[in-house]
Amino acid sequence: MTIDKHAEFLELISRLRQGDEQAAYQLVQSYESVIRIAIRARLRDPVYNRVFDSMDICQSVMASFFPRAVLGQYHFDEPKQLVNLLIRMAQSKLSNQVRRHRAQRRDVKRDISHDDSRADELADGKAPASQIIQARELLASINHLLTPEEQLMVDMRRKGFRWDGIAEQLGGTPEARRKQFQRFMEVISKELKLDDDDKNAEGVMGDSLP
Repeated sequence: MTIDKHAEFLELISRLRQGDEQAAYQLVQSYESVIRIAIRARLRDPVYNRVFDSMDICQSVMASFFPRAVLGQYHFDEPKQLVNLLIRMAQSKLSNQVRRHRAQRRDVKRDISHDDSRADELADGKAPASQIIQARELLASINHLLTPEEQLMVDMRRKGFRWDGIAEQLGGTPEARRKQFQRFMEVISKELKLDDDDKNAEGVMGDSLP
């Protein structure tokens, strides 16, 4: 990756953390096809190809990703890290849907849908815009759930601080600060009813990122 491309990527992530709607739209435009290809690669069974829509799962991935990105849960140095995370989230969501489908033993004919409106929403930016607006609203609503120190940690993560930098500023070890952040993210996710289908996408969300 060239220096200019790398700088553009870091700027995109920074704007996304600040709740920039255009940044959300750019991210969808750049990575939506990657997610859908990964989903289709897993849908080898023709029965599940008819039941599960790659656009639905892609929408679900973005609905989970945007709030957590705005909350500062992720830190990316390069596009490959973002791609790997989005693919793991998609695979996890698909696996969970397949398990639920098998458990419920539903008639697949009732699940077939030909609604293209979701694809249109992603194409014209409506979906990412609404999701990033929701993410900003979620961020504004969590203040009562956080201590002043935790609010500072969220602000630092949104500004791109790594755990070693946060530990240097606030004390403690990088690992202790990461675990502290993880604990209150779990509380926030439950309080705000964020989709938890993707918890296994990278261990516990955000664990594998610096």
